[in-house]
Amino acid sequence: MFTITGIIVILCVYQLFNIGRNVLKISAKIRTDFKVNTLRDELNKLTEEEYIEWCIDYLKRKKYNYVRKLDDSTIVCNIDGEKIYVSCVKAEELNKKNIYKLLGLKGINRINKLATLSNASEQDIDKETLRDFHKLGIELIGIGEFDISYEEYVRNNRFFA
Repeated sequence: MFTITGIIVILCVYQLFNIGRNVLKISAKIRTDFKVNTLRDELNKLTEEEYIEWCIDYLKRKKYNYVRKLDDSTIVCNIDGEKIYVSCVKAEELNKKNIYKLLGLKGINRINKLATLSNASEQDIDKETLRDFHKLGIELIGIGEFDISYEEYVRNNRFFA
């Protein structure tokens, strides 16, 4: 029926398919294990306290003055001589509740300038909420800015002793 050569060819082809399947499994594993983390991903891993501290540092690097923490998620600072309240929220928390909180702070403290600092991208925010932010004059800081790789961010923001 089968010659020895035929059997050897069939076994070799079978082994080649096995090797090919294993190579595909290994390459898929490498792709998932070595996924490039973005700055946005790394910020999502921070606790609330760490995130607010990062936001304070970020605002200082962006030339905001007198940056200080007001409460668990709000920072007060100055830009161009004008006091501004900045709400620091992660992407999943950026919603209408954030708008109402800022409007409450505005009413209590009689502040005209409001902003939200978030690691969200514009695709993360629903259109109605985005429209409300713009309509109420709430500035969005950092939106879409944190989709760079974490390695690139570290390289660009290195501090030398």
